Amino acid sequence: MALDLTRVVPIYQENIDALINQLGKTITLYFEPTKTDCPNCIFDSTTGRSSGRYKEGGPIPFTNGMTCPYCKGVGFISSNSTEDIKGLIKWNPKEFNRYSVNININTNTCRVKTFLSNVADINKAIYAVIQSDTSSILEQKVYLVRQPIPTGLQEDRYALTYWSTDKDG
Repeated sequence: MALDLTRVVPIYQENIDALINQLGKTITLYFEPTKTDCPNCIFDSTTGRSSGRYKEGGPIPFTNGMTCPYCKGVGFISSNSTEDIKGLIKWNPKEFNRYSVNININTNTCRVKTFLSNVADINKAIYAVIQSDTSSILEQKVYLVRQPIPTGLQEDRYALTYWSTDKDG
């Protein structure tokens, strides 16, 4: 009796999707911070900092020559950019050698199985924070150590990624 993949594949995908969405951990991807000009002071392009002069209409007036109270003299506002994704986590997986993941054996490494649609964001991230069951107590900051590996049954629908708590992998 031949296996009917047209019936098996949707069942497999439905169940893996459910595992990721319902049992997966939240992984917060962190991207390069975005910089915007300070709305309170005039930027000095020569020094790359605040000129110490109030910008008319700014939210916090200050005396010229003083440090801008809004940006603290930096000249711009930096805001963190993040994205939350869901993934199945496996710490210290044994199969990383199969995928040519060059890591130091002494480091904590995890494999994340997530949706292939998250790959663009994963590749842009400078690091990620993996939430644990005790979220704010045990958050793990991890760094991508290998490009995502597309995977799935008959069609690539998921991605395997390998992360390490050691920045240099």
